[in-house]
Amino acid sequence: MAASTSTPRRVIENASPITPIPQRLPPGPRRASTLTPESQVDGRRGSSAATAAAAEQRRARREQLRSFYGLKGEAGGSADGEKGKTGTGVAGDPLDIDSPALNASAYYDDLISKQSLSGLMKTASTLSADIGNLEGSRHSLVYNHHHQLFAAGDTISHLNSRTPQLLSIVTNLQQSFSSISGLVDSVALQDPTASTGIAPTSADEVDSVARDVEKLRLMVLAEESPEHVQAHYESFRPNLENRAQDGDAKTQKLLKECKTMLEGMNQNSDPIDTA
Repeated sequence: MAASTSTPRRVIENASPITPIPQRLPPGPRRASTLTPESQVDGRRGSSAATAAAAEQRRARREQLRSFYGLKGEAGGSADGEKGKTGTGVAGDPLDIDSPALNASAYYDDLISKQSLSGLMKTASTLSADIGNLEGSRHSLVYNHHHQLFAAGDTISHLNSRTPQLLSIVTNLQQSFSSISGLVDSVALQDPTASTGIAPTSADEVDSVARDVEKLRLMVLAEESPEHVQAHYESFRPNLENRAQDGDAKTQKLLKECKTMLEGMNQNSDPIDTA
């Protein structure tokens, strides 16, 4: 019994002292904030105004980009549905998200230090919507350019396939123009005295009348208007009748042929004076 009671005593004597548990003090009064409600409201208003200005700048730049590439109607409006607004950003502002000098770290630190949780969530939603819109615009732009490129290639291939046929058509037209030019030269009868200035002889007068009758025959064959035919006939009619009255058999035959042609035209038009 004595041995059993001495052993616990030595253990207690050799044990380390127990560390006292500190007691929690009752909560005291909170230190009052140094910011007044007015200053807090002004700070929130300033941050909201800056956010609105930045969003307006982004919208304006997006609209300019869509207008430049012709994607304004396809991409739609911005996240909040506002359209047509214009804004101007500072080109060298590292905190402007639309500026080429944007510093992502500084922009992030500025948002964390100035925006509340709701403001940060709204900014994140706006940026996500902007990224989605720009990505859709980029895909639309790439698709349109590829579509136009393929369409241009098809057009060029079609033109190349039609080139030999077009060349043959142009060659035929040139030959037709040559034939028409020769026919015009043969129909256009000139006065023999116009170039030489020599008084025509009797044989020349007969040849001139024959050429006039030949031209009249071609005009009737071409179904020209009766007025033009009558005008041409009246131009050489006196000479033709005078030669026929002189007893020239060839001229009398030509006069009879002219009257026959003009009488044939009277069947489908007004009567023409052939007397």
